[in-house]
Amino acid sequence: MAKLQLSKVNKHFDKNQVLKEISFEVEEGEFFVLVGPSGCGKSTILRMIAGLEEVSTGEIYLDGVLINHFPSKQRDVAMVFQNYALYPHFTVFENLAFPLKLRGYSKEEIRLRVCETADILGLGGLLQRKPKALSGGERQRVALGRAIVRKPKLFLFDEPLSNLDALLRVQMRGELLKLHKSLKTSVVYVTHDQLEAMTLGDRCLVLKEGTIQQIGAPFELYSSPSNIFVASFIGTPSMNLLKGILISSLEFTFGDRSRLSLPGKFEEDLKAYAGREICLGIRPEDVRIAGKSQNLKFELEQIEPVGAEAFLYFKAGDQKLVTRERFYENLHPGIFSELSFNLDKALFFDLKTGENIFKLRIDNR
Repeated sequence: MAKLQLSKVNKHFDKNQVLKEISFEVEEGEFFVLVGPSGCGKSTILRMIAGLEEVSTGEIYLDGVLINHFPSKQRDVAMVFQNYALYPHFTVFENLAFPLKLRGYSKEEIRLRVCETADILGLGGLLQRKPKALSGGERQRVALGRAIVRKPKLFLFDEPLSNLDALLRVQMRGELLKLHKSLKTSVVYVTHDQLEAMTLGDRCLVLKEGTIQQIGAPFELYSSPSNIFVASFIGTPSMNLLKGILISSLEFTFGDRSRLSLPGKFEEDLKAYAGREICLGIRPEDVRIAGKSQNLKFELEQIEPVGAEAFLYFKAGDQKLVTRERFYENLHPGIFSELSFNLDKALFFDLKTGENIFKLRIDNR
């Protein structure tokens, strides 16, 4: 296991700055996920940790040792790529053995390590096959095995499941979690799939345009996002984000003059925003059809069935509002339904900065 630390890391390509003041720590044995939209800089961070890209400014430490200028082969990290990067003319055994041969291990040590790794990954019966004779999931396990066989201090995963079909991705997520639990090795995992991040990560770092937006446990990102970007990126479907006017510290109006009376517990946080336009955030599961109080009527525009439940999309003036419902068979687009809001779970965001007003106040205490 290893502890990883990045301190004020910046990366420039020519005059273009792609990473800005990146600082975070990965604890020993932690499964740490970098998540964000394509092009936000996740893979660049991973490649700098691996030594495949140079750091423009800032420091990277592994177990307290500055590794900025260490060549990749001296960093004791193993990286698994999106495209597997297997040698097509090698057997599975030879692919697994190759990194050990480069490091001068004896034939017997190579055989023992390869067999041990193959047993862990269920590859024992495939050792004499070549990659073209393997399924996508089997190729991915070989790519994992080539990293595991070295027994590195740190694993780096660059969207390793993105080439798999949906069912296989779910299966491989489970396999990765079991593998991490048994190996207890520190992991930095890159993905653009927020569901993957939420199911795998002990903690997640959300990145946007080369800047850290929030670091926290998956539930913290979901229940207490630091800004509008995290609120909209984490969760399927996204958090409802309703722009409106805070008439008083306890009354919010939006859409076609729909009004919500807010719980008294919000008064202290919101009093400075009275009379201003702000954004109310509420998760789809906290908006329900035919609740007992605060019922407001909205037009149903779209029904999106997802098995045992459906996402229902309503029109709120010029804005959209989505709910999750289990019983939707008698509903159809065009009808008006009463909705009830669980406002105890509501969040509010400053429209100028995008910041969570509650977090902003806590941070300023």
